[in-house]
Amino acid sequence: MDVKLIKPLRKRWSWPFGLWLWISVELFLLCVAFGTQLDFAWNVLEISLAPSAVISLILFIRLLFFRRFRRFLFWGSVGLAILVVVFYVEEDWRGVHAWNSFRREWEAKGETFDWQKMIPPPVQDGQNFALTPIVYSSYGQVFDRQGHLKNPPDTNVVDRLILNLGGFNYPEPSFVEPATWCLGMKIDLIAWQKHFQTQSDQANRFPISSIPETPAQDVLLALSRYNETLDKLGRAAQLPESRFPLDYDRADPFEIDLSHLASLESCSKTLSLRAVAELQEGRVIAAHSDVQLIFRLMAAIQKEPFLSSLFARKGMARVVLQPVWEGLADHRWSDDQLAVQNEELAKLNFVSDYNDTMHGEMAMGLRSIEYLRREPGMVERVFVFSFDRDPQAPPGLGSRVIGGAIPSGWFYQNQVDLADFVLKYIIPAADMSHATFSPTVISFGRNAIDADAYPFPYWGLARSMLGGLGYSAQGFAFAQASTDMARIAIALERYRLLHGFYPEKLDVLSQQFLAQIPHDPIGGQPFHYRLETNGQFTLYSIGWNEKDDGGTIVLRKNSKTSLYLSEGDWIWRYPSTPETGK
Repeated sequence: MDVKLIKPLRKRWSWPFGLWLWISVELFLLCVAFGTQLDFAWNVLEISLAPSAVISLILFIRLLFFRRFRRFLFWGSVGLAILVVVFYVEEDWRGVHAWNSFRREWEAKGETFDWQKMIPPPVQDGQNFALTPIVYSSYGQVFDRQGHLKNPPDTNVVDRLILNLGGFNYPEPSFVEPATWCLGMKIDLIAWQKHFQTQSDQANRFPISSIPETPAQDVLLALSRYNETLDKLGRAAQLPESRFPLDYDRADPFEIDLSHLASLESCSKTLSLRAVAELQEGRVIAAHSDVQLIFRLMAAIQKEPFLSSLFARKGMARVVLQPVWEGLADHRWSDDQLAVQNEELAKLNFVSDYNDTMHGEMAMGLRSIEYLRREPGMVERVFVFSFDRDPQAPPGLGSRVIGGAIPSGWFYQNQVDLADFVLKYIIPAADMSHATFSPTVISFGRNAIDADAYPFPYWGLARSMLGGLGYSAQGFAFAQASTDMARIAIALERYRLLHGFYPEKLDVLSQQFLAQIPHDPIGGQPFHYRLETNGQFTLYSIGWNEKDDGGTIVLRKNSKTSLYLSEGDWIWRYPSTPETGK
C-alpha cells in the first residue's frame, strides 16, 4: 500500500514540486496586489485562495497515511509549539522590561506620560464660553454639554458658526487667501465684491446693493448675513473661561471629536475679512472689536492638548494679523488700540504651546497604543482607513485573529519608540529657555526615520501615531516669528505716531513701547530691520533655511499667493504708499 501511495506523489505535478509551484504563484499574486494596489490583482488573489486551500487539504490528508509523516508532524508540532511559546514569552518580557525601564528613567528626569495630567482643569458652567448656546451649536450634533456622545448624531442642531464665505452648501471661492500680509499684499476687496455679486445673482445667498457701492461697502453688506451670529458670539466671548466638553476619558483619545475647531476657524476668517473692509470704510473701532474677538476665539482653545487645536490657533493667528497689518500699513490704529493689540499678541507663545502640545500628543499616542494592546482587533484600523466603515462597529473575526497574534511586548516596544522619538527629535525642536525653534533638530528626526533607526515591529504603530508631528514645527516657528514681528511693527507705529518717523534702529523701542524686543525664533538673533528710501521699513526673520536672504521671499511653485516656508526669509513690509494716513 505504501508503494502505491508513493508513486503518485513522485509524479511531476504532485508534492513537493506542485505544492511549491502553487505557493510561488500565490506569493507572486500577493506581491503584485500589494505593490500595485490594483483591484484586479486582489480579485485574482481572492479567487485563487479557495483552490489553494482545497489542494493543500488534499495533500495533507494523503500525507497522513504515512507513519513517518505522522511522527514528524507530531514532534514537529510539539517543537513548533515550544518555539512559539518561548518567542511570545521572550518578546512580552522584553517589551514590558523595556517600557518600564524607559519610563522610570524619564520620570526621574521630571517627564510625565500620563494622559490624565494633560487634560485642562474644569471651569464653572456659568463662566464657560464653550457652553453658551451659540457656541454649543458647533458641536451639539455630536455630543452634549456633558461630553456624552450622541449616537446617532442630533441633526436638529445646526452649526451656526460655520460661516461659509462661498454661501450655504457651496465651497469658498477659489481665489480666497485669507492672509496675504506675509507677501506685502492687501486683501483684494474688489474680487470679493464681484464674488458676492455673482453669488447673489445665482441663488440670493448674500445681500448686495442693487447699485454697486465701494468694494468695502458691498463686502460689509454681504457679510451682514452673519451679523446676528457674530454679535451673539461677541457677547458669549465676554465670559472669562472656556473649556469645551470633550470626552477626554475615551479609551482611545484619537477618537475624540474636535468638530468645534473648524467652526472657530470659519468665524475667524469672516471676522478678519469684515475687519479689513471696516478699516477701508474708516470704521476703525468696529475693526478693532473684530480683531479682539478673534483673539478671544484663539484663547478659547489654548489649553487643549491636541495638535489639531494648535493648528487651528496657528491659522487664526495668521488671519488676525491681516487686519492688524492693513491698519498699520494705512496708519489707521490709534495708540491705545495698538497698545491693546500688542498686549494680546504678547499672550501668544507658540514655542511654549508647541512644547505642551507635543507632550499631549505623546501621551495620547501612548494611551492609544495601550488601548490597542487591550483591544488588538482594532489594530487594523490604524493602518487601513475606510470612509464606509462604521467607527462604532466591532472588529471582524480576521482583524481579531491577526491583532491577537501580535505579541503584547511589541505594543510596549512601540510605546518606547514613540516616546523616544518625540523626546529626542520633536520636543527639543522648541527651545523653551531661548524661545527658539531648531530646523536642525527636525532634520535629524527625519534622517532617523529615513535611516530606519527603529525596527519595524517596534515602530509600525508608533510611526502611525506620529502623523505630521515631525513636520509641524516649521509652521509654528513661522507663527511665532509673525507674532513677534507684528509686536515690533506695532511698537514702530507707536514710535512714528509720537515722533513722525520710524527709528533707524530697533533698540530705541525698548525705552517706551516694548519691555523686551522679541528676537528671531530661528537662531535667536535680533530680527533684521532696515529703513527703505520710500519712508517704509523692512523687518524679517531669516526663515527655516537659517540664512539671511536679504528680505527675499519664495513662493510655492505655480502659485502667486502661497509662501514657501522652507526657503527665503519671512518678512513684514508694507506697500510703497499707504492709502490714508493720520
